[in-house]
Amino acid sequence: MKLTGVELRHVRMPLVAPFRTSFGTSTSRDVLLLRAVTAEAEGWGECVAMADPLYSSEYIGAATDVLTRFLVPALGAVEHLDANAVGPALSGYKGHRMAKAALELAILDAELRAAGRPLARELGAVRDRVPCGVSVGIMGSIGELLDAVAGYVAAGYVRIKLKIEPGWDVEPVRAVRERFGDGLLLQVDANTAYALADARHLSRLDPFDLLLIEQPLDEDDLLGHAALARLIRTPICLDESITSARTAVAAITLGACEIVNIKAGRVGGYLEARRIHDACMAHGVPVWCGGMLETGIGRAANVALAALPGFTLPGDTSASDRFYRTDLTAPFVLADGHLAVPTGPGLGVEPLPDVSPRSPPKLPGYRSRLCAVRPNASLGRVLDDLGATLLELVHGDPDQTAAIGGVVIHDPFDEPVLPAHALVLGVGVGDAEATARLLRTLGQQEAAGLVVRSPVPTGDEVAAAATESGVALLGLTRGASWAQLAALLRSLLAEGDVGDAEPQTLGGVPAGDLFALANAIAALLDAPVTIEDRSSRVLAYSGRQDEADPSRIETILGRQVPARYARQLTDRGVFGDLYRSDQPVFVEPSGDDFLVPRVAVAVRAGDEVLGSIWAAVRQPLNLDRRQAFRDAARVVALHMLRIRAGADVERRLRTDLLSTALEGGPAARDALTRLGLADRPVAVLGVALRGTEGTADADAGLATDLQRLADALAMHVGAVHPRSATALVGDVVYGLVPISRGSSDGAVRIATDFLDRVGERIPAVAGIGAVAQDVAGLARARAEADRALRVLRTRSRAGRRVARLADVHVEALLLDLADVVSARGDQPSGAVANLLVYDARHNTNLVATLRAWLDAFGDAVAAAAAMYVHPNTFRYRLRRVAEIGPIDLRDPDARFAAMLELRLSPRRSD
Repeated sequence: MKLTGVELRHVRMPLVAPFRTSFGTSTSRDVLLLRAVTAEAEGWGECVAMADPLYSSEYIGAATDVLTRFLVPALGAVEHLDANAVGPALSGYKGHRMAKAALELAILDAELRAAGRPLARELGAVRDRVPCGVSVGIMGSIGELLDAVAGYVAAGYVRIKLKIEPGWDVEPVRAVRERFGDGLLLQVDANTAYALADARHLSRLDPFDLLLIEQPLDEDDLLGHAALARLIRTPICLDESITSARTAVAAITLGACEIVNIKAGRVGGYLEARRIHDACMAHGVPVWCGGMLETGIGRAANVALAALPGFTLPGDTSASDRFYRTDLTAPFVLADGHLAVPTGPGLGVEPLPDVSPRSPPKLPGYRSRLCAVRPNASLGRVLDDLGATLLELVHGDPDQTAAIGGVVIHDPFDEPVLPAHALVLGVGVGDAEATARLLRTLGQQEAAGLVVRSPVPTGDEVAAAATESGVALLGLTRGASWAQLAALLRSLLAEGDVGDAEPQTLGGVPAGDLFALANAIAALLDAPVTIEDRSSRVLAYSGRQDEADPSRIETILGRQVPARYARQLTDRGVFGDLYRSDQPVFVEPSGDDFLVPRVAVAVRAGDEVLGSIWAAVRQPLNLDRRQAFRDAARVVALHMLRIRAGADVERRLRTDLLSTALEGGPAARDALTRLGLADRPVAVLGVALRGTEGTADADAGLATDLQRLADALAMHVGAVHPRSATALVGDVVYGLVPISRGSSDGAVRIATDFLDRVGERIPAVAGIGAVAQDVAGLARARAEADRALRVLRTRSRAGRRVARLADVHVEALLLDLADVVSARGDQPSGAVANLLVYDARHNTNLVATLRAWLDAFGDAVAAAAAMYVHPNTFRYRLRRVAEIGPIDLRDPDARFAAMLELRLSPRRSD
């Protein structure tokens, strides 16, 4: 089975009555549904996360994000998918169990529907109906509580669970027990509202013969629960603490619980829930099925799970009308205190027409979002997003190609270090022989694909090379520039550029994925879409652009609405209408190449217009699609704001990571891993402005110049080595550049080319460190780059702008010695000090005389010429130096000491 699509559906479901627990009151539930599409069948899942992270750290917004960015693409890469493959495929992504459970359930439902098998039988159910309890929230008064319990008892529920919190515990329980007698199965749920210090108070519940007290202490306090179990008689049941079969066994072994509440969403899915059931049965611990206000989709799965043999206590599998007047499936109806186990394929229930794939969005709070099932950086994703407008696949299968690791421009005169599975732009590669040769070379480096200008060279030799190398061959459409393609590709592949050390990555950039969003809007409107900024520049576009007209194709290729069309729209008042209203504007075609009508809507953040969305349609939108278009504009606004703010966030993240790596401490390796530079030799280069050391913080203009310098270096280095990393740290822009050979010559060439490009108007200089083979070597390389850079910033080197430490070794040593002298507070002493005092008192030049003589290695004639005096005059002054010092100029140690002291002292004017 292969996953071909996933749709996320948000529905707000009003509750029949407010439901209060120790962590808040709910009047509605935000439901996140998943529809998984495969070639064999479709499946449904429900995420039980709440709108806010109160019950657990998970919430709907985070679940939507992690599903869209990570989990769905990860499953899209699995060729032979079934429910058992979901867990291993998602194991690298930490946490997010509720999101994983929803996705697993949708895959499991699709798999079982295709095979015609019911979920209950698949899990191992032994009953065709299950006893039902009901959860009763915290009420405003005891009387209100008793009325509610009476209603549930009359409806036939076989067990009552009371939500409790400090101040609402003993008296409500007493009242219910006294009113309904000892025959009523009664339990309480604290939802972590108490502490171990409350043990004596909780023991006051013991006389009421409760089935259990559920999760009285914090979820991570197993030892506290074990201690509490020894202090009260009421059996302790754990809920939030149980996240897997392993934690269940640990809790049982510690004596932290006697009963376990299993919630499939909380533990990562129904397969893990079954493992917890099996482990508890092996330890003789009873279990029951908890609820999270599920709709009929999630309730169907819970009822199937509760039919397993170890579920010996009634669960919170209440009827649909306990929480909802109208469910999303045919309602579950209580019969003699039980619910029937669905027997149809998969979940055994079908969504009502309002939720079906082709229905209009009639439900309150309804929103729909499509997820890309391929990994974000796959070649298939690139082809989906850029489509036939820019690229055509000539040879190769994108679904069998690993995730793209970067975009590299081919240089026939240099052999760059390719990132893993690089996409190579073959600029200037024209004939079949060169294409075939390059394909084979790239195959040895495990590249993902090669792009050449159309028409792509064809023939048996090229086809054979593509097949042998496993490198996909693509053609770039005529009229499109390489610069445009490189910018688009880097935009698409930006997500994940700076990641965690774990498999989940930060998309380096916190910005939203506008291309995926454009495709989602296109699916909602059934029309090709572009997202544009205020200047009509194309930020992203959907597939199916070939369904539009020549003006749209020209816009896509140029990444800008052509000026003549923009003028037409301005003259017709379209932009004025668009920006004055939040309603979609229908635009009739004007002939020429503008043949298909458009509908546009402004993208706003408050009063600020960020841009617009344009769809090529055949007729005006109906009311439902107009509303969907307006809703989409609000989502696009959030993404555009994230993109705008993302640059600053990315800079801070890169700066932190690069600083950590350069320091060479224990966290350096993790930082290099997140930068994508671990386990490869790198050269360190530092770029700064001459004469500005230590002044950036006090000069706002200088800080701006440095940031521009950092951005320019990032662009320059990134074009040469896509996996390089740059960041502004203090007043130095550092770069880490992967090196294929052991020499730093490549880094010198990069720095030299960069400074040649920026020219003399920016007084920038660059210091180059040695090639670092490991983390320890990286700190040493940074130190070398800093020392070389300091020389260039503080001393004139006859126009030198780039240097390695070896190039300026002497000057660097002198600066190091000057630092030692300054740190100790040393002042000139001995002969040099005496000469300085004498010069100051008598307005003589004895210090300059000594300096000139030492610089000329004792050649009095040359020294006299340097000071523009007669040699005899110079010799007289030199004798005065020896007398006044006094200093023995025949002693080499005395000469060396004087030379060193003069070098480390500021030069006086003669």
